[in-house]
Order: sequence, then C-alpha cells, then structure tokens
Amino acid sequence: MGQVNGMKVEDMTGIRTDTNFRCGGSKELVSGRRIAFAVGLALWVALGAGCAGDDFKRPSLYQRLGGKGGLTVIVSDWLARAAADARIARHFPEGVTDRIRPALVTQLCELSDGPCRYQGREMKSAHAALRLDGQAYDAMLEALGRALDQARIPAADSKALFERLAPLRKEIIT
Repeated sequence: MGQVNGMKVEDMTGIRTDTNFRCGGSKELVSGRRIAFAVGLALWVALGAGCAGDDFKRPSLYQRLGGKGGLTVIVSDWLARAAADARIARHFPEGVTDRIRPALVTQLCELSDGPCRYQGREMKSAHAALRLDGQAYDAMLEALGRALDQARIPAADSKALFERLAPLRKEIIT
C-alpha cells in the first residue's frame, strides 16, 4: 500500500486492503483488495446509473445555439455575410435584412425547439419572387455556416441545425 504525506493510505481511509476475509460460511479467503474493488465498482455503477437515467436532459438545440439572444447575433451575422456575397447580394436590397431578421430569428428558434412559433408566410410564396436557384441557396447556407462558426457553435450543433433546414430547400428554390 502506498503512502501520502508519510501516512499509509490504509490509515487515512480506515480500510485495510492487505487483509483476507472469509465470506459467509465459506472456507475460501477473499482479499481485502477484491472486496474494496467490488465495493468501488458497485458504487460506481450505482452512481452512474443515476446519472444516465431520465433525470438528465441534454439542453435543446435552441439553448445550445444561445437562445434568442444567440440566434439574433447569428442571424444578424448571417444576413450581413449574405448581403456582402456577390452570388446572392442582389436578393438583399436596402432595408430587406432589417425586415426579414425577426422572421429568421423566430424561424430558427422554432426549428431548434425553442419557445417561438413562426407565423409568417409559408416558404414557397415568401421566396417565389426572389427566384432563388440552388447556387444562391447554397451560398446562403455557406453564409449561415460562417456565422455559426463565428459564434463558436460546435460542429455537431451546426449540423443539427442544417439537418432541420434541409427540408425547406425544395420550398425555397424556385
């Protein structure tokens, strides 16, 4: 057994692991180390089972994205990047970003399991006049990806958001 600050570890814990014990009426000796290991393992399993139960809830994607404040920052950065991108800038005339920002925040809030409910126009009619093609849509997603990176959103959470946005592609591209 080792020593810490000049004391034997067994003296600090009160448990002697170099002793042999008889279990029940058995004539077989069991070492103290085996008993200590078995007790430790049982405690580890018991405590671990409590942590893995239904009491533990992972924060929602909405929370992991920073809630409404985090989404507002992400959307603002996303729109600024999109408006500056030559591939899609024509879809962002003066004042459009200020008008669509709240709708995008609400939409991402709802998509990420937040408390918001998007009540704007459905995607197909909202984007019909823009005549977005696949290249413009992909450029928008690239801008969103860079905004998520800038906000230091973990890759797994960015991927989860993109997976939730994916079904909208067929409604947005005209």
